Amino acid sequence: MGRANEPSAVKRDLLRLATEFRHAIQQSDNVPDVLRSRFQRFPTDMCEFASNLLGRYLTGEGFENVRYVCGSRRLRARYNDQRHAWLEAQGFIIDITADQFPDGIGPVVVTEDRSWHSRFRIFESRDATNLTDYPVAAQRQYDDLFRRVAGKIAPGPPDS
Repeated sequence: MGRANEPSAVKRDLLRLATEFRHAIQQSDNVPDVLRSRFQRFPTDMCEFASNLLGRYLTGEGFENVRYVCGSRRLRARYNDQRHAWLEAQGFIIDITADQFPDGIGPVVVTEDRSWHSRFRIFESRDATNLTDYPVAAQRQYDDLFRRVAGKIAPGPPDS
């Protein structure tokens, strides 16, 4: 599937897909028992899961070069670092869990503005569909989760 090159059309598509996917995660009640409490606290502590799953979804929807990005920041010297993960594609940041932070910028973010995310020191950036650094059991868990979450998304109209 080809994507229009016009930035506003790309942003609109990313926003629609990211919103649908976040909603599907929030509606996912059939997750494995070991993850149920975590999913119930969404978006708190879910940025890695959500970004890995959304990255796979966006790639399946025809977006190329979707990057998983993870960074950390220290709010105060005496506290531990905060970690956060998001996606980058087509010049946009796509973040469906930024609202877990008190200073977060919204529940579904698709933006070219890097000011909030630049507060995180990036320590990982990889192809969003490449989970080879994860143990095989975790990769299988992501496959299962993806099927469960994506199954909650109603199919859209066919492309014209």
